[in-house]
Formats: sequence, C-alpha cells, structure tokens
Amino acid sequence: MEKTILLVDDHPVFRQGLRRILEKEKDLKVVGEAGDGLEAIERFRYLAPDIVVMDINMPNIDGIEATRRILSEFPEARVVALSVHSSKQFVNDMIQAGVAGYILKECIPDEMVQGIRAVLAGEVFLSASISGIVISEYKKLMSDADQPPEIPEESILRTKLHRPPISADIIPRARLIKFLENGIQKTLTLISAPAGYGKSILASQWLEISCLPSIWLSLDENDNDVSAFLRYVLEAIQSLFPQQVLKTKSLVGLAELPSLKVIGRYLLIDLEALSERFILVLDDYHYISNTAVHDLLAELLIHPSPAMHLVLITRRDPPLALASLQARGILTELPSELLRFSSSETKLLLERILRRTISDKSAAVLEEKMEGWVTGLLLAAMSIRSKPDQERIVDELQGSVQYVNDYLITEVLNSQSAPIRHYLLSTSIVDRFCADLCDVLGGVDAKPSEGKIDGAAFIAKLQKDNLFLVALDTENRWFRYHHLFHQLLQDQLNQGWRPEEIAALQSRANAWFAENDITDDAKNHTLAAFSDDEHRTLPDANSLLIPPSLRGVGPHHPLSPSPSHPSPQPLVDPLTNRELDILELLSQRLSNKEISAKLFISPNTVKKHLDNMYGKLNVGSRRQAVEKAKKIGILSGDK
Repeated sequence: MEKTILLVDDHPVFRQGLRRILEKEKDLKVVGEAGDGLEAIERFRYLAPDIVVMDINMPNIDGIEATRRILSEFPEARVVALSVHSSKQFVNDMIQAGVAGYILKECIPDEMVQGIRAVLAGEVFLSASISGIVISEYKKLMSDADQPPEIPEESILRTKLHRPPISADIIPRARLIKFLENGIQKTLTLISAPAGYGKSILASQWLEISCLPSIWLSLDENDNDVSAFLRYVLEAIQSLFPQQVLKTKSLVGLAELPSLKVIGRYLLIDLEALSERFILVLDDYHYISNTAVHDLLAELLIHPSPAMHLVLITRRDPPLALASLQARGILTELPSELLRFSSSETKLLLERILRRTISDKSAAVLEEKMEGWVTGLLLAAMSIRSKPDQERIVDELQGSVQYVNDYLITEVLNSQSAPIRHYLLSTSIVDRFCADLCDVLGGVDAKPSEGKIDGAAFIAKLQKDNLFLVALDTENRWFRYHHLFHQLLQDQLNQGWRPEEIAALQSRANAWFAENDITDDAKNHTLAAFSDDEHRTLPDANSLLIPPSLRGVGPHHPLSPSPSHPSPQPLVDPLTNRELDILELLSQRLSNKEISAKLFISPNTVKKHLDNMYGKLNVGSRRQAVEKAKKIGILSGDK
C-alpha cells in the first residue's frame, strides 16, 4: 500500500525537485504541498498524510511551530525535518517539537529516501552530521555524571515509598491479581477508577505475591515539578538497588534540567544496567497535572526498557497515547468495571467485617445498591455493624447511608469546581442525560462569575475524571450516575436549592423530553426530588409550553436524530446518519475538534465514527473518504 507524503517548503522549485525524487519510489506518493506552516496545518487536516517532510524557515509560522501544532492535534502523526541548517539550536528545537527525523538538504537523494522510510517504519533517523551533534551533546552530559551527587536525605519523605498495608478484613481478589500478574510481560499497567474502588489495596495485594520485586511511590501535588518527580523515582529505584550507580541523579542538582529527551535517555541507560527486572508503582497519578511529567513518561515509553514494568494508579486516565500503547501491545488496562465487587465477593467481605453470616439475598441487595463499589460496601458495613438483625441490613440500605454520603461529599463533590457542581446538581433531576439535555438543565442558571461550560464539556470532564458516570450506549450519547452518587446529588439538590428552582428544572426536563418525542421519559425518567404533592401538581409533558431557553432544541438539534440524508447508498454497509453528518463536515475540511464542537460529541467519538466510515468506504484517509463519497454520489461534486 502506498505511503502518502505532504511536502512543506517555501521554495516551489525545491518542492518540485523533491517530488520528482520521491515519485520514483513505487510505494511513496506525494499527495500535497504547502508553502508555509499555516498552510501545512490546514493541508494535513484535510489530507491526513502518513508523513510530513517539513522545512524550518518559512513565512507565517515556521516549521518548528507547525510541527508542534500538528503533533498536538494529531499525536500519531510523523514529521521529518528537511533543512539546510545543521546548527545545534535548530536540531534541538525541531527534536523538542517532536520530529522523528532530521535530514539535511545537502544529503544525497538516497539518504533522503532512506530517512523518510525509516521514520515511516517508526524509527528515528538523523543525517550523519546531525547524529554527531546529538551524540556529542549527550557525551558531554554523561561526562558530568561519573560521580552522581547524593540526593539530600532530608528532602525525601520516605513514607511515600511505602505501599499500603493490607487489613485482615480485606479479601483476596484472585481473579484480578491473576489478571495483573499476567500483564507484567508488557511495559505498562493502568489501573484507572473513581475514588474508593480499592485500586491501591488491590495493587498492594498483587505485589505481595508477584514474581518480580517491586517499589512503590505515592504521588501528591508537590510532584508536579519534574525535578521533584525525578528525585522520588530515583530514590525508589535506589532503595531496591542500593549498590547501583544511577547516573540520572547527576541531573537532579542542575540549576536547569536538560531536555526531557536527554533525561529519558539517562534513565533508560540506568535501567538497562540493573541486575533484574522490577515493578514500579506510581500511586495517585491523578495528582500530576504538569505536562512535562506526562511527557517524560511518554518519552520512556517510546522505546521502553524491559527492566521495568510501570504501574499507574489513578482516578482518571492520564494524557498519554493510550490507544497507541494498546496497539503496540505494551499496555494492560484494568478499568473500574473489573474492580467492582461481585455478589460473592460482597458476601465474603461483609461476613469478615460484621463477623456474622450474611444471606445471599442481603449480599445481592448490597451489591446492587453499591454497584460493586468497595468503599461504599465498607462504609455501609460500618454504619450497620451494631445492628443485631441481619434483615435490618437490607432496610438500612433502602435509604441513605450517612458514612457513604460523607465520603462522597468530602472526596468527590467538594473537590469539583463551581460550574461542575452546578451541572452535577442540575442533572440529578433526571435518571439519564445527554449533552444537549445537560445544556438545558445546567447551562441556563449558571452564574457568569463561576465560568460557563457546555454539556459536552461537562460529560467529557466526568469521563476524564472517572466521576461515577455510567455509559448507557455504545455511542457515548446517553449516561447515568452511579446509583449512590445520584442519590447523594438528589439529597444535596433538595437541601441547597429552593422548591421553585427545582420545579423550574423539572419543567425544563419535561419540556425537553416532550420536544424530542421522549414523552415516557418526561414522566418516568425524572427525579423523585419532589414530595408526592409536588408531583401531582406537575403539568403533563405533552401540554408543557417550551420556554425561550429551549427554542432550537428539537429534532434537528446536533444531538438529536439526524435529518434524513440522500438514499439509497450504493454500499453493502450504508453509512449511518451520524457518519453522514461527519462526512459532510469532512468535505468542509474541519478538524476532529471542530467536528466534535459542531456536533456536540467528543473527539474520541468522532474518531470512532471516522474509523467505521473508512471501513465501509474502503479508504484510509479523510481525503480518500470525501473523494469516494463524491464518486458514488453520497456527497455532491461541488463540495
């Protein structure tokens, strides 16, 4: 299959000459050219080439900034620099921007083609003289590392290096421990789930029986500084290999750290020198918000050392290229769904804590109400420990459990920003919601001083933070809250909002359901946030007038069912209405982010639709999809 190339250079004559060289290769195809950085970004969005050959000095924005922007929007893109400049500053700037190769224009054509092929194959390529610059800089840094300085003992809080102890009441989770142990042949394990799902305890149980030695580091907000993060990681490794000289320590005391690439190389060389393989656990990774720390981990994962198996424990997925890591076969993911306790695990846990036999029925009620949330189970058990009658367990859990509510308020609700809390309480009026319904409920009364977000951004935030959100469909359109969290939000709504404010929410919800022909939900899927008397006074959904805030929210709203499209389609597997919407926007050369904003869906959802569409059209890029759609009559030819 041909590999597609975008040529970016402000000299048309040079582009033409380079095109002629490359088009002599049967498996390479130049699909476009650009004369400056801005044009390069727009052409890349439309053409989606396999590789960009990028000059540096150009008008508008230069090749360094263009590379940064392309890779920030399309992390999987491949860019190779092609320049007359061989000075260290230009080389370093382009490497920092993210290019996978740097080729000098003075090189012979064969070397140029060789470099492009190497980058297409996932390798790094540098012209011979450029390699000398990079290696000499690296050797200079290494020469300063013969005697790495000791990290001051007083700067290390050693309790952060202790893994959590395991209580006698905690039950062994053999199926998950086996799952984790089977994953150690890969490079990275990600354990991502909301607060209280037993992530750290499970990892601690696993490490007790694992075949590999392990070290633990509990992170906090102070570890967002790269030097601080690096200091603790090195100290953790040193605690397991006390006799090993870690040359990376020489970087920690520098007034200014070198680039992340250099730090990564140092650390990888240190890891390669270790005598045995080990596991490093970074607990509470959700505290890390500094992009530089994330980028350092990403650097280590480009060509990972087989000596270290890394484990990230977090409340939200980290901003790493998880899909790429998964595709490379080096990532094991343990999501919250697998962490949920089963009925049998619930029964065993409660019997250990309560020191009494628990019936299967009671265990099933607990498991259903808590949805397998282990902290909820533990807190519930604490609240009923003194109850003599086993059946009271069931009765107690039909209402609220104060310990559980206190935990959720402290650990979850109070830590959210004012706009997010407003949306959480507003959307608790319904049993399920989508982005445009969130806009109707949460976007109307938000205070400007608190900052405003839309429903799509709200849902994206909940997904990113693992905030007790449950998807109800495969398209990530409809969601609900974890039952206990939903109950808490309803309680907080009733306690903190005036009755007329809640009634206004109810009316907006009913009106939206009626306008969107979901009349059963207008009655059945709205909150029991009112007393029975208040429910009896609510107007019927079909008779509600649509308030001004709801105008324009109807069958043709972006998140409502799409309007009809030309049919029939000459495809074995026709495109869905949503895929046709996206195809229409593709023809307008919109990026994934712009499409997601237009349709009020997440960029990940756009990507999934694009993948499905490419398969149905049997194409491999945006440009090919638009051309094929025009050819078979799905898009008009004037697009």
